[in-house]
Amino acid sequence: MASVVLPIIVGALCLIIGWQRNAIAKILGLVDKPNSREKLHDSATPVVGGLMFLGCAILLLSWNYGRMVVNEQQDQRLYLIGAIVLAHSVLGMTDDRYSVPPAARLSYSLSLVAAVLVTDRTMAMRELYFSFGLSFRLGSQVSYFFTVLFIVGFIYAVNMIDGLNGILGVYGLIMTAFFSHWLFAGNEVYFICAATALVVFLAFNVPGKIFAGDGGSYLLGASAGTLFLNLYDQTFEEQSFPVDMIAVAAFVPVIDAIRVSLDRLRRGGNMFVADRNHLHQILGARLGPHKALLGYSVLVAAPMGIAVAFPAFTWLSVVLAAGAYVAIVYAARLDGCKEIG
Repeated sequence: MASVVLPIIVGALCLIIGWQRNAIAKILGLVDKPNSREKLHDSATPVVGGLMFLGCAILLLSWNYGRMVVNEQQDQRLYLIGAIVLAHSVLGMTDDRYSVPPAARLSYSLSLVAAVLVTDRTMAMRELYFSFGLSFRLGSQVSYFFTVLFIVGFIYAVNMIDGLNGILGVYGLIMTAFFSHWLFAGNEVYFICAATALVVFLAFNVPGKIFAGDGGSYLLGASAGTLFLNLYDQTFEEQSFPVDMIAVAAFVPVIDAIRVSLDRLRRGGNMFVADRNHLHQILGARLGPHKALLGYSVLVAAPMGIAVAFPAFTWLSVVLAAGAYVAIVYAARLDGCKEIG
């Protein structure tokens, strides 16, 4: 019953937020105004997409908590994931409203994740297993700090891709399909609710009626990052989810964030100052928004599909994704794109 009723409630909530976007944005002050640098949309746009994701997350967490109470069970992992996801959503929406300095956001995120993970070290990636047979164990402290940096880094990498209508929602759907390969059985309600929220969000986001904002991108990044670790911890004993599978799924956002940040430093600028040098913006300048969205989606989804279909060749998927990424950026340099250094 929950797999039917809860997605309907999620869909209805997201539709209400979409239909009442202007009133909600005005009340909360969540309006994104264009400027002459990185925000080139035509008019002030409600940044309420993150509320759709937040509503979905709260409903799912509440439902799961209710199940634990009824069944007299406790799941420490639920509290850990919920704390990281909800706190980052609040951080993101606060930034959407008040423009929190990047250094303060990063400090908050690192401190929060570090503090939460102290309460449950089981999610730390203590042993790394790769699809080509290599495995090695990390020390307790190394695994802890590695995991903290992974979660925070992935959250901020996902945040950086949110600069083209549809791209965040499509990436979320791709990740939902990716995780469902391992986790769908027994967790149907989570995936159906997530897909419902993302589809409704895309219906408003692709035409440019709403944006996700930092509240949406932080929540999506935090959800995916913690699910990666939860899945790896659950399936490591069977070696069915090698760590390079994480590299495949996270590769494009992460490598793009690293490239853009280093390029800003190379130019003598601030690595936190936004520009229009991201992969999706390069594709948009060359192909137009719709073809850019399609191209980015293929670049992200194709390596994941290969890795899922042929797990022993997961490492090859990373190589292919890296080659395609380098080729696109190099081609943009040859064409003399203004923002490419």
